[in-house]
Amino acid sequence: MAVLHRLFDTAIHENSGVADIQKFQYLLASLSGEALGVVKNLPLTAENYVIAYDALRERYQNKHNLATQYWRSFVHAKPLVADTAESLRALLDVFTENTRALQTMGYPVEAWDFVLLNHLLEKLTPTLREKFEATHMSAEPPRYEQLTTFLAGYCTVLAAVSDASPQSNKSKAQNQSSKRPASTTQLVARNAACPECEEQHLLARCPEFLKLSPKDRHNFAHEKELCLNCLRAGHNLMNCPSSWTCRSCQAKHHTLLHFEQASVSPPANAPAATPVDDPAAPGDRGGN
Repeated sequence: MAVLHRLFDTAIHENSGVADIQKFQYLLASLSGEALGVVKNLPLTAENYVIAYDALRERYQNKHNLATQYWRSFVHAKPLVADTAESLRALLDVFTENTRALQTMGYPVEAWDFVLLNHLLEKLTPTLREKFEATHMSAEPPRYEQLTTFLAGYCTVLAAVSDASPQSNKSKAQNQSSKRPASTTQLVARNAACPECEEQHLLARCPEFLKLSPKDRHNFAHEKELCLNCLRAGHNLMNCPSSWTCRSCQAKHHTLLHFEQASVSPPANAPAATPVDDPAAPGDRGGN
């Protein structure tokens, strides 16, 4: 959340060229889960943008709450159930990212060496813990950094062994065969199921969706956690790969979601946007 907050501040909040109503749209599109619940009931108006922004800052920029969240992230991390490079790297990342975050906040992470060491040891499988203990036979307790260095090296070993094993090569061959291009029928079934009526067409071509007002369409897209720019699931507005923009105001949202606001004046004679890359088949985009 902290990283997203810094990114949003730099790209949107501090950008004087973006109107407040558009900032509010970007803000809502970048949120999910609990964070979205904080502000989703506020009407989408320019005046409510500052209220929403301040509410999120109050909830998530509290130093005590942030520190507690970082601490719990690695203390309650799931223990390993098998020694694989992927799961071990993920565990290391949880410890590294959250201890660095606490250090950045001014907490004396260096003084927690013994505590961090034992928390991380408890997350390892008995076999891996035994391998590490076998390399440190001294009466002096090992350092946390020694453990993370050992585990990082062991990740490399596990990855190398996995890549070289016959079973791994067999799995790769199976994966490659499963990546064969799907038929047009399969693609339609997978990608074009309408979230409004469940028929096999894109949301932008759904008669029921088109009956709604632009504001109701906007609310529907939020409720279904769809990207406000391409009306697809799986990513948000900030990460949308499409180059389409609104044909009415050139902001980054779908034209079907555009509604006039007193604080937003669309540029005169705005040209229709042209996509650079479009994952859908020609004529199936239902574009902005």
